Parts: sequence; C-alpha cells; structure tokens
Amino acid sequence: DYGSGKTHLGLQLAISISQGWSFEDWYVALNNRTILYIEGELPATDIRDRVTSLVNPKVERGIPFDSDNMYCLTLDDLEMHGIKYGFEPLAISNDEERSKRNRKILDRMLNAIKAKTGTYPVLFLDNVTALTSIDENKSTDWSGLMMWLMHLKTKGVIIVFFHHTGKTTGTASGSNLAQRLVDTHIILKRLPEKAQFPNFDGVQCSVHFDKFRNFGGSRTNPFMLICNKKNGKWTKYNMLMDQTDFKILELHNEGKSVEEMCNIEPSFKKATVYRRLDKMKKGGVIERQPINL
Repeated sequence: DYGSGKTHLGLQLAISISQGWSFEDWYVALNNRTILYIEGELPATDIRDRVTSLVNPKVERGIPFDSDNMYCLTLDDLEMHGIKYGFEPLAISNDEERSKRNRKILDRMLNAIKAKTGTYPVLFLDNVTALTSIDENKSTDWSGLMMWLMHLKTKGVIIVFFHHTGKTTGTASGSNLAQRLVDTHIILKRLPEKAQFPNFDGVQCSVHFDKFRNFGGSRTNPFMLICNKKNGKWTKYNMLMDQTDFKILELHNEGKSVEEMCNIEPSFKKATVYRRLDKMKKGGVIERQPINL
C-alpha cells in the first residue's frame, strides 16, 4: 500500500544483508552481502536520515557498521553529477532499444561492484513506478524488464524490487507477469485504524506472503511490524492485534490477573480477556506456560 513503509523496511533489509545482521525473528543472517540500493523517488537527505536512524541502535551498542558494503544511488546523486532529470527509465512502452541502453548503466554499476568486491551485490529497485515508463496493465510492457531481471538472476544477482498495490485488488497493480516470475512476493498493508498506535511517528504495517518458494509453514503467517522512526527500533507481532489486545498484553506482562485487568479497565469483560489471551498464546505472542504433571 501507499504509505505502508516499503522503503523504510527495504532499507532495513538492505542494511541487515550488507552487515550480516539478523532481523527480529524474521530471518537469521548466515553471512553478509554487498547491496546496491536504487531509490528513484525520495531525496538523498531522506534516505541518509533513515539509514542513520536504522543503524544507530546497533552502533550505540558497540556493533560496527561497514558502509563500504552498502551502495545507494538516488535522484540527488544523479543531479549532482550532471544528469538533470534523474533516472532514465529501465522499461519504456514501445521502446525496448532505449530501455536496453538505460539498463546498461546499471549493468556497468553491478559489474564495477563485482570487480571491487568479488561478488555481485544484492540489487534493490525502489520502485517500479518511479524507475519505468510503462503501462503496468500490459504484460508486453513488463516483459523486457522482467527478462533483464531474470538474466541478472542467472548471473547470480539477487533482486528485490518494489511496487504499489492496486486500489481494488490489494495485490501488485498491473499485469501479473511479474508475480509469475518472482520467487517471493511480500505485501505490506497499512494497519487499520483500530490496530494503530495513536500519536506514533513511524511505520505501522502488516506483512503478508502472497507467494513463496523454498519455504513455507508457519514462516508464511502474516505478522505486524512497528518501527519508531526516531530511534529505529522495530517490534514484530505474530498476529494482527488492536488496541485492546495491546492493553491486555501490557497488563499481562505486568503480572496482572484477568480479574485485576477488569478492575483496571472497567470496559473489559472477563470472557473477552480470556478469549484474547488464548488467541495471543496460540499466535505465539504470549508464551504458553508448561503444565506440571
């Protein structure tokens, strides 16, 4: 969705991959990999501030950050080097030859990074709308771009690209050609109002796996992500919750009984609190206590 936190989460994933940092309990990093993050929409200062806020929590704990593993390219970078109108489209309706010439610029960057580091970087393209000039509803307009990305994949380049959801479908807008070719399709949704923290400056979204290869089971369950933009702190919840759930969870963590919760919050009903606690236990938000036999 628009405003769901795609870029913020994308930068966190890029940082984590570049440093070999695990992210919450979503994934465990076995090693690090150089990344190339192409940002076609936001100014460089915005990207720099976001990266700083996301890196600081680790740096403040004495964990080193190696900026040499993270390459970012923004509109401002191009303009500062004489490219007045920013990125040339990576795909253009009815002009595949020009599109190929534009894509060669990124090919050269990828090859230069490989020459320096020994491996191709993980390529982040944020986002399709800003970096192309196509009719997203036509599969023929997507084909050149997707074939190029598949070619990069065969060379060992891992690609993460960002796109917006359709207003009516709730899935990626335009032709489904891109979804047929990707390994993993993740949808970020803005949280409904009842599930949002009021007066909170940061990302509040739910994460859904629409398509996945090479993994499955409980790892594909939807979950919530909350990120405070000021301190870069992320919190992951295993299920979609609302403000009542958060209050019950807070009181539970303070050691309050169900009866005490209802006394503190007169609007609570015992049956509702028990039901929601049980739901949080089943969802893994609250750890089940072992039964002594």
